[in-house]
Amino acid sequence: MNTLRHLTAFIASLLLILSPQAFGLASDYGPGESISHPDNWPPRLVELAKLPTRVAGYFINQDDYFAFKDDTAGFRACLDTCIALGEFASTTLHIHKGKGAFQPLAKDKKPLPCDWQLDVINQHWRATEPNPKGPMYSLELHVWLDGAVDLVTIKVPSTVKTIKE
Repeated sequence: MNTLRHLTAFIASLLLILSPQAFGLASDYGPGESISHPDNWPPRLVELAKLPTRVAGYFINQDDYFAFKDDTAGFRACLDTCIALGEFASTTLHIHKGKGAFQPLAKDKKPLPCDWQLDVINQHWRATEPNPKGPMYSLELHVWLDGAVDLVTIKVPSTVKTIKE
């Protein structure tokens, strides 16, 4: 009986090692739904993710993606919050042409119109070394030029890496 138990454990371990798939944890956030977030997120980031202007979002493992529909003032407040979290996470601003569309995690759902998107990316999760240096997270902020945000009126500090796509 003991040999059968060892053989079963060995076969199960072998199948897990040889499995080509890895399963992660992921789910969509609907508008107004509470979010799950790590305990180390600053309160200002949690408040930002819970804004009533959030139209959708999802998380995959340690990363969170949020889409917002709001005007220039709302985007400016979001950008200011991201910049203020500099020690927690660096901020990169991606400027896109056209109108924003956020694809929910569930591929059977249609993309939702949005004016900007905030991605909270866990950099330590991707680290190749134990105990990596630098901020644990990065904030990727996306804005679309044909949306409700008038980016011309917003002065983006030089500390924010800006990418025009």
